[in-house]
Amino acid sequence: MTRTAIARPPPMDIEDGWRRLAAGFEKLLRILDGEEMLSFSGAEYSELLQITYKLCYESPAGHAAEMYDRWDKTIRHHIVYQVLPSLQDMQGEPLLKNFVHHWENHKVLMKWLKSVCMYLRLAFTNQRSLPPIMDIALNLFKNVIEEDRAGKVSKKCSSKTQQNITEERPKLGCPVVIKSIQEEEERIQNYLKPWTEARLSKTVLLELVSRQAEWLLDDDKSGFRGILAAENDLLDDGKDFWWFIVMAIAFQQHIRDILQQAVGAAHMEKGKEPSNSIVEVLQKYEAHVINNFDNHILFRKALDENFRMICNRNIADFSDGEFFIIFLERLIEQRTCGKLDDDSVEDTLAKVVKLLPYLHSKDYLVELYRNRLLGRLSIGCNIEVETSFITKLKLVLDVSILEDMLEDYSISKELQKFFKDYMSMNPESNTLVDMDTMVLKQGHFPSQQKQHLSLPPDMLNCAEAFEKFYQEFHGQATGNRRGRTLTWIYSLGNCNIVGNFEGKSVEMIVSPMQAALLLLFNEDDRLSYNDIVAKLEIMDNDAKVMLYSLSCGKYSILKKEPSNKTIAPDDIFEFNNNFSVKTGKIKVPLHHVDRGDFRASETMEDVRRYRKQNVDCAIVRIMKDRKTLDHEKLVEECKKLCDPYFKVDDDLIQMRIDHLVAENYLARKEGCTYEYLP
Repeated sequence: MTRTAIARPPPMDIEDGWRRLAAGFEKLLRILDGEEMLSFSGAEYSELLQITYKLCYESPAGHAAEMYDRWDKTIRHHIVYQVLPSLQDMQGEPLLKNFVHHWENHKVLMKWLKSVCMYLRLAFTNQRSLPPIMDIALNLFKNVIEEDRAGKVSKKCSSKTQQNITEERPKLGCPVVIKSIQEEEERIQNYLKPWTEARLSKTVLLELVSRQAEWLLDDDKSGFRGILAAENDLLDDGKDFWWFIVMAIAFQQHIRDILQQAVGAAHMEKGKEPSNSIVEVLQKYEAHVINNFDNHILFRKALDENFRMICNRNIADFSDGEFFIIFLERLIEQRTCGKLDDDSVEDTLAKVVKLLPYLHSKDYLVELYRNRLLGRLSIGCNIEVETSFITKLKLVLDVSILEDMLEDYSISKELQKFFKDYMSMNPESNTLVDMDTMVLKQGHFPSQQKQHLSLPPDMLNCAEAFEKFYQEFHGQATGNRRGRTLTWIYSLGNCNIVGNFEGKSVEMIVSPMQAALLLLFNEDDRLSYNDIVAKLEIMDNDAKVMLYSLSCGKYSILKKEPSNKTIAPDDIFEFNNNFSVKTGKIKVPLHHVDRGDFRASETMEDVRRYRKQNVDCAIVRIMKDRKTLDHEKLVEECKKLCDPYFKVDDDLIQMRIDHLVAENYLARKEGCTYEYLP
């Protein structure tokens, strides 16, 4: 049996196909201009559709993209070189009639393009998420015509205004400018759409302020000084002129000077946070912008730029908004202690929240707050005050992780009640130490360095009793005999222990590791450094910190031999029976922990790690949706996704793109283009 091969026609050449499509386009234009009385036949439409189909489906890859670009250029050429010239030097009714004629023709052209380019839309634009040819034709007509007319009117308006000012400057000064602005506003209403006002405002600012600045400022009779020295009537009449002048010359620089003074005061007084001064400046000048300048975009931009600059620079000993954390923590402390009432705290917090949107590193601020919140929760805090603060911050920051921390804290409080009931029902588990335990979920709280500690018998009995209760509690609730795994964090929390000295008994608030160290002296009067390390099984660094705080810090609860301020392996420590204080209760701080300790370096490392993960997620999310994207567009869209949380630079994006390419999430194509790999 003999089979006959069917010869397929060769793929259509792009040049030949485009020549025939362009001929059809030219014929349509001649029909619309009245040069030909005939219309397209069904056969001609069918031929043009077949050409588009062959170029899209039967020709080599790239012909569809080439055809798409050629249609774009052809339509643009038609509008710029055929439509626009016919509208030149026309005004009034003739201009409107001619414009309506071209618009009606353009609607027919768009309908024709929609039919002819149907296969181009199905095979190319829909796959690449690009606008169809019909939309391109509509946008080109709209944008090119409006830009041309707006440019001409703006040039005429500014020239007319400049001419009036130059001719009448010696006579009238600022009133002439005011009159010119009013006349120009009337021209805008007659020629332009409302959305062109912002563009024209930039031209007006250049012509009326920048080029006339010296005269407008220095003329005592009719210039800026004359307006300031005049009565309210003159100021009210020149309100529009006033805000242009202030915007261009005085307002932005004035705010910058005021903010520099506030920052300078913080530098002079080291350790003082400038948040309060900055908040007061923002409150004052924001009200000024709203009440006196109608919240105009130029004034709002001047205000925002200055505060964005000041909130993202190093101030005194603080950087990246760390002074906000200090300010908020003091506010929380004053509210908890009752020094401030609810109304005062709410008012001050609302002012501070207004500054937070200006921060670039919002994620770093949240992470700093997260660390400080952990410290407050571990020693007990007013949960209502904390919730109130986080609710306010929620207006401008992503504080979901902070809300999870408060939820865990509330759950832990409920769990503590069950533990108390468990201890009362199991007398054999009772201990001499009263213990409150806070259980933290690993994913919600900042990571903590694990510290090994061999607990003294009293503390060990408490820990074992709680572990037994916890395993039984969750084993019964979930049906899992193994329950959950607990890891004790000895660097958090505090202990109240009583020291019996010769003078009197003193209640001491110490950390769990400090408490474990002090309990060793119930059995031995003197211990060497090596003995303490061996009994507690702690690291040398932790031992030095604990021993320094108890013997060389604010309170000398232990006596040290030799008596110096350095902890060495051959030191001997003894309980100080002669220790005395005026009060019956003291808090023994660790020597390296103070108000300015943010664990800043560790926190920033955590933030950098989170940022890498977030940038990876943003890139994958974009590419999964777009499939194929060029480098510049990918960087732009990635920045848009990350901007609400942190300001990402191009180097980090490039580094994460390279990482995703290496991990086979993306593939590089020609022309700096990336393709998503499912």
